[in-house]
Amino acid sequence: MMLYINDEMVIIFPRFLKKIDSGQQGTVYEYKGKALKIPYKHSFISMDYDISIRDCEYLKKMNTKRILLPEDALTNRRGDYLRAYTLELITKNDHDELFNISKDKFLEELYAIRDELKLLSENNVMVHDLIMENFMYDGMFRFVDCGRMILNIIT
Repeated sequence: MMLYINDEMVIIFPRFLKKIDSGQQGTVYEYKGKALKIPYKHSFISMDYDISIRDCEYLKKMNTKRILLPEDALTNRRGDYLRAYTLELITKNDHDELFNISKDKFLEELYAIRDELKLLSENNVMVHDLIMENFMYDGMFRFVDCGRMILNIIT
């Protein structure tokens, strides 16, 4: 698969990458120290909440640590069609540790997620799928799958 990141060509063979997970919208692989989400072919055509290249660039500017957002858009040769995007790679997921954290730490983590959701909301980004299956814990709560987002970017 020939893709472009900032006009630089990269060739990716998903079958040779470590698969992290698959969901309703695509498959996530490990790629050069990042998570690479490749949507299914129908995903970016048929859904109302698709993210575009412009959306990736907009989301890249958001300063979130717990809600993982696209970092790099991978496009077709002309740069006019989003084929995939990268995210921060979270390798540790210790749900058992959640049972050992203090009440104060738990509340601190919830408030941090709330603050990031508020930041996104103030910037016209609505995130879906806030469910346990999309969270990881590596010392802090991480919302790792924002595949369904609605952006109301005012230009």
